Amino acid sequence: MTQSQPNTFARVGMSHVTRRLGQPYETRMAKLDGVHINTSSQPNANPHFGTLTTLMCVAAVAEEMSDHFGKPVQITFDQLENAPDRKVQGLKTRIVKGQEIEYQISLQDSILSSGTSLVQENMKTFKSLFDFFEQETGVPFRVRSYHECQADPLFRTSLLKVLNDIEHFGPIVSPSGEAIRLRFPCPTCKWVDKGSVYTRVIEQAEDEILFEAFCPDHGEHQARLAVDSDDFFDTNTPLRDIAKVPGLIEAARQDKLMPMMIDGRDWSGRWDRCVHVPGVSRLGYDASELPARVYSPVVTDTLGAKLSKSLYVGSMYSEMPRGFADFNDFMEVYGESGLQTLWEHVREWSRDPAYMDRDSYTITYFMLLLGGKLGPANIMG
Repeated sequence: MTQSQPNTFARVGMSHVTRRLGQPYETRMAKLDGVHINTSSQPNANPHFGTLTTLMCVAAVAEEMSDHFGKPVQITFDQLENAPDRKVQGLKTRIVKGQEIEYQISLQDSILSSGTSLVQENMKTFKSLFDFFEQETGVPFRVRSYHECQADPLFRTSLLKVLNDIEHFGPIVSPSGEAIRLRFPCPTCKWVDKGSVYTRVIEQAEDEILFEAFCPDHGEHQARLAVDSDDFFDTNTPLRDIAKVPGLIEAARQDKLMPMMIDGRDWSGRWDRCVHVPGVSRLGYDASELPARVYSPVVTDTLGAKLSKSLYVGSMYSEMPRGFADFNDFMEVYGESGLQTLWEHVREWSRDPAYMDRDSYTITYFMLLLGGKLGPANIMG
């Protein structure tokens, strides 16, 4: 019989003072009717193992919140089809006015030979996972496109507030001092000035801003940011992270729900304290109304580096053990039984904060788990 690997680790952070994930929210939930969980991802490929475990955490936490409070829970998955296609068409560099400028095309606008967009192709696997989670937990997953998100009047109102208060928001959304990444594609070819280098404001008022950008193939084009405008605007992560929260808060107010955001632990710490909290607070929301936040542990390679979607898309994980870089490979290697084993393990993370508050788990940890060689958890403290 193969000897199992000892699995001992210490409690950290909030797991010292809580034994259920829902305990810090009991006072807030006493007057509310349920929980609305929001999460997001760039579907620029099939989910790698880190994305898989994060999505499992979302489903498991939803189930735990429902059990703990005895109230309904719903999940919204924000599909970030505005993310750049780095794999099929990639980025292209053009010389504009003597300067090298990078242009990108989104997953939505990158059309495959089959006639479907890259995001439609990649979302097939995500949706099959959502179906699996719904069957296991009974908690519904709703997919919201980025196009729908950026069209929300509260999202647009927030963008206008940010851009009309750039003295305060500039150091929050772009502390390095680079251009604010609000972008819009060329209406003809759909390519976008990645760094907003030649995106400029033509007219600006409190309730609308007119922008102009430059496409090296089709010339100048304009877009109007206003609540009643149909023009599409792409935002980078800081802008999106701040602008979408008022919509979550206002919807929660209306439906008497607690908003909760779940992301990987790499978005905690400095990001939360330097971008998310000060940005949303500057929009006029009190800390007591901010979405509750739960961070899933990071999955790392054997040297401790987080598994990265961009590195995966760039084929940097060719040396990784098969099954960890692509969900389809995972299913070929470990099958339905492996998926169920992993799900039941992650499910345990939501039942004791000691698991969820842990910073990371290595792929070696999961290889031992899936190979039946990981000993039972011994949580110290």
